[in-house]
Amino acid sequence: MKSREPDPLHADPIGFAKLDDRIQDIEPQGNLIQVDDTRLPYSEVHKKPNLIFNVTSYSDYLLRQFLERGSKIKTMTLHHPSELTALPEPVFINCTGYGARALWNDSSIIPVRGQIAWLIPQPEALCSMSFGNVYVVSRRDGIVVQWMGDDMGFGYNGTDETPDLAEAHRSVSVINGLYRSMGYTV
Repeated sequence: MKSREPDPLHADPIGFAKLDDRIQDIEPQGNLIQVDDTRLPYSEVHKKPNLIFNVTSYSDYLLRQFLERGSKIKTMTLHHPSELTALPEPVFINCTGYGARALWNDSSIIPVRGQIAWLIPQPEALCSMSFGNVYVVSRRDGIVVQWMGDDMGFGYNGTDETPDLAEAHRSVSVINGLYRSMGYTV
């Protein structure tokens, strides 16, 4: 949705994750729909299909397939890449995530912090939206609400994984305000 106020999400102070121009040919562009009701906090809505998959469900599926085919999971702590040569397995999958930065001494691996709040599942809600720096997507296991920050640099190189309840409240409050402005009681 396009807000009547300037949208700080279009700021890009560090040149991070600005892909719009580079993926236009592979992403559905959708349509702009004008909104003539001045009681609403936006002047137009951008409606388009969006490919979203549930990472949790997909991860569970992949893990089940992996185990059903006789594979095994072995959890271990590695301190140096040379320790990989001591593994007896001919094939291994390295799932170190952000830990790869330390293991491989690779400072090009940059964490991007992002926290989500979860609302109860609502099977009738089949949409996603972005409004007021908040992203919302309905999934089978709940409704994800995420504060996207004041600019595209939000969360860049942030390593603090502490849950931020105030951030979750702020996100839900923004969406609550949107629905109230449209005449819904939330």
